[in-house]
Amino acid sequence: MMLIGLVMLLLSLGLVVINRFTI
Repeated sequence: MMLIGLVMLLLSLGLVVINRFTI
């Protein structure tokens, strides 16, 4: 359960980083 939350958090952070790089 904790792993799923951690993965979701990492994915969201990754998306933010990608968005910043694309912009």
